[in-house]
Amino acid sequence: MADPIFPTKRHLPEPSDQDKTVPSPKKIPKESPKENETVLTEGPFKGLPVPFQNSDYQSSMPYISCNEEGQDTSLGFMKNYPSSIPPDKRVHIGFGVWFNFDLIGSTKPAYAILCDIDNHVIDVYKAISERLTVSPNRFKFIEYFREYLMNNSEKLFGLDTLSEVEKIFTIENEANRPGSWLSSEQSYQVVRQLHSKRKILFLRLNITDDRAVFMQIAKWMNENKLELDTLYVANIIEWIPQKLKQQAYLENLRTISSANTRFIQAHKPENKGSPIQFCSIGVNSIQVPVKKSRKYEREK
Repeated sequence: MADPIFPTKRHLPEPSDQDKTVPSPKKIPKESPKENETVLTEGPFKGLPVPFQNSDYQSSMPYISCNEEGQDTSLGFMKNYPSSIPPDKRVHIGFGVWFNFDLIGSTKPAYAILCDIDNHVIDVYKAISERLTVSPNRFKFIEYFREYLMNNSEKLFGLDTLSEVEKIFTIENEANRPGSWLSSEQSYQVVRQLHSKRKILFLRLNITDDRAVFMQIAKWMNENKLELDTLYVANIIEWIPQKLKQQAYLENLRTISSANTRFIQAHKPENKGSPIQFCSIGVNSIQVPVKKSRKYEREK
């Protein structure tokens, strides 16, 4: 899945003229669905569940960043195998947090649905959404999101101070990391403009359950003549040992995918080290990865 890997503030590059815009207000708006509403009744995602709903699951250390190997390779794959879907019909759906924004900044979908089951991740998504609204450039976003991490270090990570959080998650690194959506103003604005058009939906979703919601998403795409362009699921499959849940995982993902979907999944091929991203194309490429067994390793 991912864990935070992010130079400190002194490593931030000087803002370019493009980055220097009118400072945004300090007050961060609070985003929440209408009272008692469970399904959106208007807007680009009409008919889908309202964003930021709570779940029964809450981790002690939410996965926010991405430690998977091959992120640059995956972004290169997207360029080498460009989408065959019309630009205004492309949808991105992803689980986990940070790499989804890298993909959006690179592939420029018309819509994005970012999902998770963890209440803490939903809280982080809400914070990202609120700060996208008030951050006219990437440096303001970094400033405001760093402040959020500082104020919520204990709640999110069980850590007392921001300095402890920054040992594992220093967002300022993202201004310099190749491929990051915060490494250029252009890619940041791709994300921000999509968000300003209300075309990013932050959804509580269980990838091995919530069959009805996956059906809703498929119906929404069909009715709006949209198609899933990119699907990112991190290494969630490594946390699903049960065969029945693995089958549900496959069925749900295939329900929303097509022959043109570019699929990114991560796993540890030899059961060690960091997960490695693997890319493929088409609904039939969505499979449970085959790993080298420990028995095989011993016999070899």
